Amino acid sequence: MALIKWRDSYATGIPEMDDEHREIIDIINTLYEMIRDKKNYEELKNVYERMYNYSLNHFSHEEQILEESNYSGLAAQKEQHSRFAARLEEMKEQLLSADESAIPEVYKFLREWWLQHIVEVDGQYGDVLKED
Repeated sequence: MALIKWRDSYATGIPEMDDEHREIIDIINTLYEMIRDKKNYEELKNVYERMYNYSLNHFSHEEQILEESNYSGLAAQKEQHSRFAARLEEMKEQLLSADESAIPEVYKFLREWWLQHIVEVDGQYGDVLKED
């Protein structure tokens, strides 16, 4: 897999969220580069920890914006965020137990989940909030 390049199709049109999504993609790309360059396991765990914390903060911020905007899809967003956060926690436990073999799987999951979520789920609120 290659690095993720920002595309217009990833943009929600909400500058704060697009900036946060760009940061998430940067973290995923950093993880990819570290795997490719065979960086040490502790460094990889630190990048994962950064992703973990940034994701949770992003979800909180996003949900706040959606709530303030009375977004009708907020409950579905919260449900997706909750399931993803639970999966992040599971992967964190795997990595903390020194399971280095999990790193490529973690990268693949993060890449696929975030790109799908940004385009298919977050893209929906972008259209609605821009209309307000």
